[in-house]
Amino acid sequence: VFILVWQMGLLSSPHPLLGKPAPPLRLETLEGDQVELSAHYGKEVVVLDFFATWCPPCREGLPVIARLAQAYAGQGVAVYAVNLKESSETVRAFLEEEGLDLRVMLDRRQEAAQAFEVGSVPHTVIIGKDGMIEAVHVGLALRMERRLRDAVDALLQGEHLVPRP
Repeated sequence: VFILVWQMGLLSSPHPLLGKPAPPLRLETLEGDQVELSAHYGKEVVVLDFFATWCPPCREGLPVIARLAQAYAGQGVAVYAVNLKESSETVRAFLEEEGLDLRVMLDRRQEAAQAFEVGSVPHTVIIGKDGMIEAVHVGLALRMERRLRDAVDALLQGEHLVPRP
């Protein structure tokens, strides 16, 4: 029962970065390109899903992230899976084995994980077009796909998920 309640988010306190500006982030993608998070501000909602290939809940949740990316392609949403400390070869093999089509950033030194206060994976962060952190989901929650879609839809409609001062 405790695990179920924890997964539903009923016992967790709000993440300390919720409602704050997203930390600066510049990472290399699996394809070797550099991505600057701030380049999306003013144009796109950003979803970052921190993961590792060895993590069972990550493996279960990444298809949700891939479906989210596909569903919102070309609609003002940038979705990235952010891999923690694994080699490009390991990540490529995993994506191929699982049949996942995802844009992946490589956080080789866990600098992004540290900046976003990632304590465990999976750890999903939704950033509004204004660069503010609107939602943080830690773990694989029940109805995760619906929660993510509802949050993204609200942000695309100009709503905020976190009250502004």
